[in-house]
Amino acid sequence: MIKLKCHHCKTAYSVTPATAKWNKIRKHKLNFCSRGCKDSYYSGTNSPMWNNGRNISAAGYIRIMVEDEPCGYRYEHRLVMEEKLGRRLTYEEQIHHINGIKTDNRIENLLLTTKSDHPKLYNQVKRGEQHTGSKLNEQQVLEIRQKYKPRKVTLQKLADEYGVCFQLISLIVNRKVWQHI
Repeated sequence: MIKLKCHHCKTAYSVTPATAKWNKIRKHKLNFCSRGCKDSYYSGTNSPMWNNGRNISAAGYIRIMVEDEPCGYRYEHRLVMEEKLGRRLTYEEQIHHINGIKTDNRIENLLLTTKSDHPKLYNQVKRGEQHTGSKLNEQQVLEIRQKYKPRKVTLQKLADEYGVCFQLISLIVNRKVWQHI
């Protein structure tokens, strides 16, 4: 038996030579006495999946980890608006993304509205070239979709060619933006 020290709880424990050899083959840098210690150590900020307390919800909005929240997370666009207003938003208040991009949480892109008025704003959203932040025109969008269709060119190459980020190209080819053409 080989004596090791748990990296999490610092308890001494023993493993067989075969286990020690297997851990070396798999290049385990840290040793743990149990699965519970390993899971505890790799949770939160130690997790390889940790992204500074940020993630994207199933609906496509950025969520931020907030310690005093019962569920642990709050939507970033609500936090940005609350900071501007200096108060917490009510249940009836909603935030509208003016350019329609759910991850664009700049204060100039956010509009405070009510639950009843929010659906009315979707008819007023400027689409395509009429949008003030548009970097592409309809012809370029159609070209991008045509070039990407056979998958012979990467998103990054298209992004470089048209002078935009590859995330925008992805949104275009997946019809998340420029849906009207």
